[in-house]
Amino acid sequence: MFLLKFARGYRTTSTNVLNVLTGIPPLHITAKAEFLKFQIWVRRSGDYNDIINNVQLDHNILIKNIPSDMKLVSLSEHLPDATYEVYTDGSKINEETGLAVCILKDNDNSQNFLFKLKPYNSVFQAELAAIQFAANWAVSENSKINLYTDSLSSILALQSASSRS
Repeated sequence: MFLLKFARGYRTTSTNVLNVLTGIPPLHITAKAEFLKFQIWVRRSGDYNDIINNVQLDHNILIKNIPSDMKLVSLSEHLPDATYEVYTDGSKINEETGLAVCILKDNDNSQNFLFKLKPYNSVFQAELAAIQFAANWAVSENSKINLYTDSLSSILALQSASSRS
């Protein structure tokens, strides 16, 4: 009855057509989605336990009050004596998330790394993962690199001790 009045249709119009016209999903689908959200929220379903690991704490601690093994450092924007130029990117197309790291030495393509992430990962997570991979690669190669990324949000998150992302 609600859909009929909302869409201003005839009483002979089928409910399925009214759902499509109004963009409101059927009640049984909405109820199932809410039930699944509730199951995830209370962690009673074992099907979704791999999305977020549950860490039990005795009490709440603000993340900025936890001492870090790594210290924040300010880096120069360009190293003139860098051995490699490293380009990173993260993207999401058709519900598929991935990242790429392209490494150049003397303007020649040296290595390319491509990774596919889970569909529920965001572009922001992919961008951060690409930057992390590039940094770890530079450490493993014991090389100085110039790192190029198009993700300002990732740079700001890495510079901030209290990122909310």
